[in-house]
Amino acid sequence: MQRPPFPPFTEETARQKVRMAEDAWNGRESAKVALAYTPDGT
Repeated sequence: MQRPPFPPFTEETARQKVRMAEDAWNGRESAKVALAYTPDGT
């Protein structure tokens, strides 16, 4: 399952995607970190 924003990215949507990944990482919940960095969410 993919989550927006989808490519092609504008500067704004690229920043949004980076922020979502940072938020998942900073939450330190391994399940959320895995969702942010793997294609199939496992």
